[in-house]
Amino acid sequence: MIRTSAAVQLGSLKRKLLTGALAVTAFAASSACISILGVDDLPAMRTDASTSDAATSDATDFACGGNADCFERYGENWICRPSSQRCVNLVSTECPRVIGNSRDNNAVIFGSILPLMPPYVRAGQSMVHGIELGILDFELAGRLPPVPGKFGLRPIVVVSCMEDWMDQSVSLRAARHLVDDVGVPAIIGPGSSPNLSKVATDVAIPRGVLLVSPYSTSRSLTQLPDDGLVWRTAPSAAVMTNGLVALMPLVEQESKSHSADTAINVAVVSAVGSYEQGLANALIPRLTFNGAPASDHTNSKHYTRINHEYGSRDISATIAGLLSFKPHVAFVLAMPGEVQRIITEVEKGWPSSLAYRPLYLLADENEKATISSGLAGLSRDSQKRILGTKVGGAGDTFAAFVSAYLARIHDGTLPDDSFAANAYDALYNLAYSTVALGAEPLTGRGLARGFAKQISGSMIPAGPGNISAALERLLAGETFDYDGASGPLDFDVATGEAPANVPLWCVGSGDGSTVDVRTSSVHYSAKLGKLTGSLAEIRATCNP
Repeated sequence: MIRTSAAVQLGSLKRKLLTGALAVTAFAASSACISILGVDDLPAMRTDASTSDAATSDATDFACGGNADCFERYGENWICRPSSQRCVNLVSTECPRVIGNSRDNNAVIFGSILPLMPPYVRAGQSMVHGIELGILDFELAGRLPPVPGKFGLRPIVVVSCMEDWMDQSVSLRAARHLVDDVGVPAIIGPGSSPNLSKVATDVAIPRGVLLVSPYSTSRSLTQLPDDGLVWRTAPSAAVMTNGLVALMPLVEQESKSHSADTAINVAVVSAVGSYEQGLANALIPRLTFNGAPASDHTNSKHYTRINHEYGSRDISATIAGLLSFKPHVAFVLAMPGEVQRIITEVEKGWPSSLAYRPLYLLADENEKATISSGLAGLSRDSQKRILGTKVGGAGDTFAAFVSAYLARIHDGTLPDDSFAANAYDALYNLAYSTVALGAEPLTGRGLARGFAKQISGSMIPAGPGNISAALERLLAGETFDYDGASGPLDFDVATGEAPANVPLWCVGSGDGSTVDVRTSSVHYSAKLGKLTGSLAEIRATCNP
């Protein structure tokens, strides 16, 4: 994403502008308060989004003085839009839910557009839960302080909208409702990269609305001419390859210890036209082994790239290519079903005359439950040779988020196999940017400038117990370094993107019908720029 300016010109915010707000936060500054509350304690209204034509027509004529006027006249989820002094319905067919207290005149209202329709409903639900937990944290901490010179603490409200990965018109209708009807300054989402690009180009950028995606990973978005209005708490595919690149020297050393060869063979398998192809394109230029880059002429006999059609049922050519090349290390970057079949068939056909067998390195898409049954039939030796990377946080801040999520969410979704932490961080970033704006109007471009106030200074982790410290700094015109649940989020303000931690996983023995995919404590650290442990430590997670 191309930026025109990274400068942040915020007026001096004085500590006295809290006007008692920090005193209010004191009662909830401890995370111990969380245990008595749950996500259901938030005012979270669901509706069928039906609105009579008569009510809609009447709302265009009725002049409102506050949200209470609209609530009393039209019911739940109606607010008074300040710019027009007319009542608007927060919900629509594509946006059926409101999270937070929308009746409060001081409410700061954002939107979200996330995959709440097949095939990624589970991931979308996890991300919405991340947003819910973020809103709850700020409720516990006493809400956002008043606008300087005014009174009234500000609750955060998010209008939750659905995204259809197969139909971009759904996201566009949701975006137009949020922007044109509700008037939100920022949207968390969309999730898919094509939907994000379309909504940004057709709706958000022309209207000056900020998009913060917790899910889009396409490398192409980095070059989107977005006027500084598209940011991501999700890592790009290029960032996700950091874990694989860092693993290469370790697996090379191990492979050579199991073979009499002085050089190893490396294959990269990827599906054409897929997310995994983007990973492969980001990985290969950085891949070094046998003392040279993969593309170097000295590796001409030791490196191959095998492409196959995305979602193809016929993978015979891919299998034949791998068995012919005989790799020591195979990067298998494909959908879980394809990965299962590829590994299983290669293991079946591997020449018994060879003293080694491949070590398989997989991408984040395969750290899912769907991989379990497909690999259950492999021998334990085969399972031990499968390693992978995943999307997700690592360290104490992420652990605290996971603990809070599991304590409050009980619908079967999980915080560590989705982008829930990235959505949680997006809510925090927008909340802090709102305060950083001071008395300035709440606009997309203003909120984007506020992100630069969260990348330098003393580190302040996410979590309700740390919100007061962050608010004090922002109200004093100072900066801080936000340590998110998903990672450090040290944004490059020129691109709106941030490096990310990349956890690593291995395969343990299962119950006979599944395998046990376990996340290791070893991860690629965005702060350190390297792995935090050894290959032996990764394996110890699955083979204690």
